[in-house]
Amino acid sequence: MKKNKIHFILVLILTTLFFSGQTLCFAQKEGDDVVIGKYKVIHSKILDEDRLLFVHLPQDYEVTRLAYPVLYLLWVDVYNYFADAAIVTEKLGSTGEIPPVIIIGVANTNRYRDLLPVKTRDRGEGGGADNFLRFLEDELIPHVNATYRT
Repeated sequence: MKKNKIHFILVLILTTLFFSGQTLCFAQKEGDDVVIGKYKVIHSKILDEDRLLFVHLPQDYEVTRLAYPVLYLLWVDVYNYFADAAIVTEKLGSTGEIPPVIIIGVANTNRYRDLLPVKTRDRGEGGGADNFLRFLEDELIPHVNATYRT
């Protein structure tokens, strides 16, 4: 029993010494950017304004010919849902729990105007939901389908 303990400790020490001198090999280099997507701007004739998009492509997008489903996120910025969605979909996609997806985040210029169907008493905004839906259906989705393999 005592001999086994000594052998175990010796193996542990040797393993620690062996691996402590090893340099881990990463594809990334120190100072490289961490990138989860790209910015893209499209102009909406329906809304009469530019819209900032956040685009995240699956990790294997560039090396495959596959078409991907699209997840549209409304009212986003980098720290508000977009990064979370990219992390979760990559993790679930890599385990096969969901298919890999393209994420399109739509930055909103006036969320109350665009997401409320009528103006509210408390604020003079609202009533633009129909136009925003038309923008999604007639401009954004066709643009994404023409630009990416969806």
